[in-house]
Amino acid sequence: TGWVVCPGVGYVIGPSRGRVAMQSRDSVVRHRYRRLGDDDAHSNDGDPRFRIPPHLDPKTATPKKRQLALAFGLFLVGTVLLTVYALYNTHKITLPRNNELGTSTAILVLGVITFCPGAYVSFVLAAAWAEVDGFDYSMVP
Repeated sequence: TGWVVCPGVGYVIGPSRGRVAMQSRDSVVRHRYRRLGDDDAHSNDGDPRFRIPPHLDPKTATPKKRQLALAFGLFLVGTVLLTVYALYNTHKITLPRNNELGTSTAILVLGVITFCPGAYVSFVLAAAWAEVDGFDYSMVP
């Protein structure tokens, strides 16, 4: 029925199916940025918009039990699989004749797939727990 004027955006929406007609540049109010003065600055705490709440702070948050179990579980399973692969390849253990085909490759692949992420996350968790500089719990994926 009528025209809708959007002054901050700089265009006018017409009544027929949202057609847009440009408004003249002179009628648009432009806002300029200005530097904050010393009186506008916040206290020594910094800007409150960028303050992290204590329960979300990665420096103080502890990992969940599920993360700990998954990290050390993957590390343990990967270590066991790689140990079994090493023992199988050195002929310290043997498998039945009908189960040998592709078994060593499968054990190796599964061992590497579980060991690598488990070792990484376990190392990061241990370093963050020991409060080593440069490590915190936010580095755990």
